[in-house]
Amino acid sequence: MAVAAAVLAALCISLIIFRLHNLQDSSRGEPVRAEEARVHAKENCHSRAGSSYYLYFHVPCRDTVVTCQVPPDIWYYLSKGDRGTLCHQGGRFISFTRDGELIAVDPVAERHQLWRIHGS
Repeated sequence: MAVAAAVLAALCISLIIFRLHNLQDSSRGEPVRAEEARVHAKENCHSRAGSSYYLYFHVPCRDTVVTCQVPPDIWYYLSKGDRGTLCHQGGRFISFTRDGELIAVDPVAERHQLWRIHGS
């Protein structure tokens, strides 16, 4: 039973790493877009390796959902249903402006998942 649990845990960790790698790699060739969006759903994935936080933004002008991995503080700060302007590069979250408030990942410290909130 312990072996099965270890195999399952290793499989889950591998899947999370694969998903993160694909989100980051596929975003590099994408254009940077700023478009009206709504926070459609939120997801956090926990494993022994850590947690990953995802926001799903519905973009009505393209009738699509954009999946972005975000730092935990941004994940907790934004709520399902929030509307604003999403700035992203594929699955890479850059910022979200809600009612004049800029919620952005610090580009210099992005690897450390730091973020700032700027009021208008």
